Amino acid sequence: MNKCANKALQKNAISERDIAFAERLAAKGKALDFQIGKAAKQYIKAFPKEDPFLIAIIQSLTWTGHAIDKEDYFKNALNFLKTGSQEILSNMGVSSGRYGEEKLKSTLYNWRELLANLKLPPDISKSSMEEIILFQNTSYKIACMERRKERVMGIGAWLFCAPLKIILSFREELWHNDRIDEVWMPLGLEVVRGVKRLIRQKYSYSRSIEEGYLSETEGDIVEGLATIQIVQSLSKEIAKDSKSIVLHVNSGLWEFGAGNL
Repeated sequence: MNKCANKALQKNAISERDIAFAERLAAKGKALDFQIGKAAKQYIKAFPKEDPFLIAIIQSLTWTGHAIDKEDYFKNALNFLKTGSQEILSNMGVSSGRYGEEKLKSTLYNWRELLANLKLPPDISKSSMEEIILFQNTSYKIACMERRKERVMGIGAWLFCAPLKIILSFREELWHNDRIDEVWMPLGLEVVRGVKRLIRQKYSYSRSIEEGYLSETEGDIVEGLATIQIVQSLSKEIAKDSKSIVLHVNSGLWEFGAGNL
């Protein structure tokens, strides 16, 4: 083997340091997914007559920081998504989080607009993995079409992916399904910062990513998926070496970006 080829092989090789990190990251993420799943089950139990996907949307906004996790927020957000009441929406500001009142209102409004065009599964808490993936792919095509028509402007790729992550977090029976890594995981501020830390600390998993590709603000739903797929590919590598799944790696990257690992 010539020197250039040998250097390239060394550069791309996964080291013991990489694998040890991957295992820690995935374990930390799995613990967080148990917490997310536990919270989701509690919300579904608290609102037994409501659609689990709507509950996942609302929970995801507390996770992203758009809203404060309080019972009144859940009740009011559910009512708005079902009725479209402008009176309810106008009073949602009291539940707003780090992005402010208008961002929360806009996000809920755009979710309602998108939901009007989607065919939700009868009960996604019982859907098969194949049904979940089909719902993801079909919904994404519709979301992109509505974006191009300028009907749904406030749902980017991060927000779009978040509810299905929550669904999978409490569907533990699907964690061993061969197709689970086909469900796209959301980014978000902390996950992006986690990937940037990977790059800066020179872990081999980040060798094909340039930090400049990663924005700490959510992009358009069409262009934003490209970045999600880059990180999804990286996450699959980490999952393979840690004998885990992308769901847990995604949560591990959140913890890494938040400085908890």
